[in-house]
Amino acid sequence: MANPAATPTEAFAIMAVYLLVLAGPPCSGKSTLGGLIETEFGIRRLQVDAILSDLIPDSQRNRADRDLAYRAMHMLAKELLACGHAVTVDATYGNGRHRAAVETLVGSLGVPLYLAECHVAPGTAVDRFKNRLNHPALDLSEQRVRDLAERYPYSQQGLTVNEDTPSHAALKEIKAYLLRRISLHVDGRWSSSSIDYVS
Repeated sequence: MANPAATPTEAFAIMAVYLLVLAGPPCSGKSTLGGLIETEFGIRRLQVDAILSDLIPDSQRNRADRDLAYRAMHMLAKELLACGHAVTVDATYGNGRHRAAVETLVGSLGVPLYLAECHVAPGTAVDRFKNRLNHPALDLSEQRVRDLAERYPYSQQGLTVNEDTPSHAALKEIKAYLLRRISLHVDGRWSSSSIDYVS
């Protein structure tokens, strides 16, 4: 449910139809931020790790299973957007194929794309990994989290959310970003800025 105290200007961030991507390596704060956005704005949130756990509970988290979860998430997002709902997708999005699929999705519907890249230092990612509970990404280890944070292909597009930004401040940054209405250009720059990154 959207926050009833939102001002008319802030209502854009709540009521407009758009896709907001929360991207970044594991333990960069995507899920925490996505939960706050969902609570504050009432925006429907899709999380790739949760979708994978629902679709294939005993998944080995290999590339084929992850690709299936991304496709399912994008299909759900497309249906929600087509019905007039804003959607947040929460996933690593380090791979160009997954980024290109998002660009194709928003292009086919003519809806704006917003990107918030969550930046995190490898040491911070590992510390967060040690302390987090009940996360669906069961294939991670401290070394893997470190490696993925070191190799993540940040695009420097959209909004950068730094690891030391408190959650409430990051939420304000997201709100201000959406209200500026400067969406990502769907021209392939985001997808081409990636590598063959396996999360």
